[in-house]
Amino acid sequence: MTKKEGSFTERIAEEELRSGCSEAEEILGSSDRFERLMLRLEKRLRAVPKIGGALSEIPVLISLARSYVSGVYREPPVGSVVAIVSALLYFAKPLDIIPDVIPALGLMDDALVIGVCLKLVQTDVQAYQRWRDSREPDYTVR
Repeated sequence: MTKKEGSFTERIAEEELRSGCSEAEEILGSSDRFERLMLRLEKRLRAVPKIGGALSEIPVLISLARSYVSGVYREPPVGSVVAIVSALLYFAKPLDIIPDVIPALGLMDDALVIGVCLKLVQTDVQAYQRWRDSREPDYTVR
């Protein structure tokens, strides 16, 4: 973030998302690195107080990425999966543009990066959710 801008903007969030794409591609190519990232994310989610807004979508992004890497769900374009993993990488880093140790403010940049990613991959995430819902058993009491 430059001194001129003074705040974390959507443009900066897009830059952060793009900057993580090459690492995201590498992680998608290594099941060991991918699982380590997923474990870091799960640990990070447990430490985050009440998740709302864009951050509440992180579990479905994790699920989509896991389903893609395992080969169970290969519908989204690889570019969408790379964007998702890049956003998850950003969220997993406690020391990013606005360090997460700063109460309240620390998660704002994370939410913006996740939100920018969701704008880019919204239709792919919705398709995944429909696919996943169609596969889950119906636990409705009859």
